Amino acid sequence: MPPAARSRPATPAAPRFGERAPQRPPQRRTRPPRVPSPPRARRGTQGRATPATRPARSRPDGCGWSCPAAPAHPDAATDTPLPARREAPSSSTAQVRAARSAPKPPPRQEEPLNDDHEPLSARIPADVEQPDKIMYGLTARQLVILGATALITALMFVTVSPLLPIAVAAGLCFPVITAGASMALARRDGMGLDRFALAAIDHLRRRRTLIAAPEAIPEAPAWCKVRGRLPGAMRFPVRAVRQDGVMDLDKEGTAALVRAGTISFGLRTSAEQAALVGFFGRWLNSLESPVQILIRARPVDLSDLASRVAEAAPDLPHPALQRAAEDHAAYLDEVGDSRTLLVRDVFIVVRDQPAPGSGRRERAREASAAIVARRAAEAVRTLSGFGVTAEFLNADACVQVLSDAFSPGHERPAPLADPDQPITAHTTEGASA
Repeated sequence: MPPAARSRPATPAAPRFGERAPQRPPQRRTRPPRVPSPPRARRGTQGRATPATRPARSRPDGCGWSCPAAPAHPDAATDTPLPARREAPSSSTAQVRAARSAPKPPPRQEEPLNDDHEPLSARIPADVEQPDKIMYGLTARQLVILGATALITALMFVTVSPLLPIAVAAGLCFPVITAGASMALARRDGMGLDRFALAAIDHLRRRRTLIAAPEAIPEAPAWCKVRGRLPGAMRFPVRAVRQDGVMDLDKEGTAALVRAGTISFGLRTSAEQAALVGFFGRWLNSLESPVQILIRARPVDLSDLASRVAEAAPDLPHPALQRAAEDHAAYLDEVGDSRTLLVRDVFIVVRDQPAPGSGRRERAREASAAIVARRAAEAVRTLSGFGVTAEFLNADACVQVLSDAFSPGHERPAPLADPDQPITAHTTEGASA
């Protein structure tokens, strides 16, 4: 027996020509049941209850599809409450719109907390006393020299040209033009050739040898034959040194010395360097008269310091300290013997020139000395304000500085002792007292 055939729906007969096909009744198609998704926690939904799952819709009977109902999700049965959602603060819409439409202030630019500033630089000429340039980049002195040269050349050419050919007259004027241009434009050792020539003439007129004499040395009599020239009297620039350290320069006024220390400028930051330059500039602007900054380098001998350290070593309370002192003394001797040591001194010379016709000479000198002392004290206070050690030198220190300047490297004789001061002396071995 053949297997049962699958039942198929009856197909309606095709309509005849001119007949209208029968209309089928409309059928509504339904969607398959929706499978609920597992609940997920969203960002910012803490404290919010889990929404209930939508039940699956069943398909009506009579649809042509055979779809089994999907089982419920295993996590749908367990209703896990989520943490409570934090509510935003309540605000009106007008306030929010006004806050959004209001212009925002520009952000404040704060300076960084580092010291990486641009280094300060300024172009300062080597000769701060350069004369003013009047015309064509030339000073008044140069214009006068060139004008005199042109006038002399013109007079010479007018005088000589009728007597000599023009070429010969021009050749005679050429040395005058060259000499005048060299005097006006050339320089030697920082000065013009005209001033250099005057200084050379003055040097040739002066005497080569000078001796300490209270008065001028007279010339030798005519009957005495002298080879060369007699020595001249040395005029010491300092006439006297007061007890407070003010030096009397006779007709040049008064002066005082201030010994200044040094600071490590290169090891400081840019901000600190700018502050130091500002302090120094303010001090220069506060000066009422010119000052001289003198930097002197002189050799130093460490033998005395090494001998004092070696002599004090046995008196130290611990053997380790004694060995350290002896090693340090040996190191000082080694450094002094192997190298040429120099010490740098910085002096500030403060001067004052009394105005002519300011009354009696003695009274004017006293007033000038008081002014110089006040300016030196002000310089010490100002330099100490930005870390430079400064000292206003007294009479003994001034004499020491002047002696080292005139005879460097020579030892000064010991000063006279006071009446109540004991006299001590070092004697060599084998010498009898």
